Amino acid sequence: SVTSEGDTRKLPDGVGNALATALVIKPLGEDLLTLDGSPLPGWFALHAPERRSEFDVVEHVNIEAYLPGVVSKELYKSWLPETFRAQSIAARSYALHERARRRALGSYFDVVSTTRDQAYAGATDHRTSHDAVRDTAGLVLTWQGSILRAYYSSTTGGRAASAADTWPVGPGFEFNFAAPIQASPRGDQDSISPRFRWETTRSVRDVSARIAAYAKDRSPSLAKLGTVRSIEVIERNDFDRPVRFRITDREGKTADVRAEYLRVALNTSAPGFPAIDAKTRVYSSDMSVVFSGANATISGRGFGHGVGMSQFGAEAFARNGREAEDILLYYYPGAKVERAY
Repeated sequence: SVTSEGDTRKLPDGVGNALATALVIKPLGEDLLTLDGSPLPGWFALHAPERRSEFDVVEHVNIEAYLPGVVSKELYKSWLPETFRAQSIAARSYALHERARRRALGSYFDVVSTTRDQAYAGATDHRTSHDAVRDTAGLVLTWQGSILRAYYSSTTGGRAASAADTWPVGPGFEFNFAAPIQASPRGDQDSISPRFRWETTRSVRDVSARIAAYAKDRSPSLAKLGTVRSIEVIERNDFDRPVRFRITDREGKTADVRAEYLRVALNTSAPGFPAIDAKTRVYSSDMSVVFSGANATISGRGFGHGVGMSQFGAEAFARNGREAEDILLYYYPGAKVERAY
C-alpha cells in the first residue's frame, strides 16, 4: 500500500471521528480509480488518524503492478531496458524491505509515493517499464539471507556514501549497517549526468536562514547558531566523500552535522526567501562551501544521497553492454540477486 504526504483532503468538522476505520473505495469492473487526475492500478483506503481533520489516501496494489509506476518515474523513459531491469530489482528490494519494517511498526501503509521512499507515477503505459518488471518478477537483492534495503540515487559523482553515515543506525535501523550499502569504489560512469559536477552561489543570509529553518524543532545544536561564517568538512569516508561538517557562526559558536542533513538544511524553505529551484539547489552532500563577503559558493558532485546504485551510472553501464545483475553487484558488492517469490 502506498500513501503520499501531499495527498490529503480536508474533512468537515466532526467527520474525522466517523472514519474510525478505513473507508474502502474499489473500482467498478476494469476501470481505474484516479487521484488528482492520475489513474492508479489499485484500490483506495481512506484513513483518518485520531484528532486530525484530514485523511490519508492509501492505495492497495500488488507489488508487481506497483513497480512499473516506480521505474517509469525514477528513470528517463528513453533509457535502455537493462537499466530498467536493474532499477526494477533494486526498487522491489527496497519496497519489500520497507513494507516489512512498516508492518512491524503497525503502520497502515507500506511506502510513501515520493522520493522519501520511491517516486511513483501510478498506472503507466510505458512498455519498457512493464517489460522490465515482468522480466525480473520476484527477484530481489539479498544480504546474509535477508532482503537488502537497496538504496539508490541519481548520481554519485564518483564518490559513494555509506548508509551508516547517512541515516540512523540505532535500534530498529540496524539494517543500515549492511555491507553492500556502505561506500565502495566508484569510477566516472555517471559523468553522463548533468549533475556530475555543479555549483551554486547563495547569500550568507540565505544560507543562515535555511539552516535556522531546518534546525527549528529538529536540532538544538544548529538552532543556537546565528549568521553563518564558515562550513567545513571535519570527517570524510575512505573514498574522500564528506561525512560530517562543522558550521561556525560569526560569534564563534559551532555545531556539527551529518553531510546529508546539511544538504537537506540548505534546501529547506525559509520565510522571506525564494523557493529553491534548479539554479540554487544543493544537489548532494558531497560539497564544499566557500564564503566570500556576503555570498557563499557551494560546489558539489552528484545528485542525491549517494548510497547504493547510481541511476546514471547504471545507464552508462547498460550502454556499454553490462547486464542488470552485473550492474547491481557492482553497486551492491557482496549482495546476491535471488528470487523472493
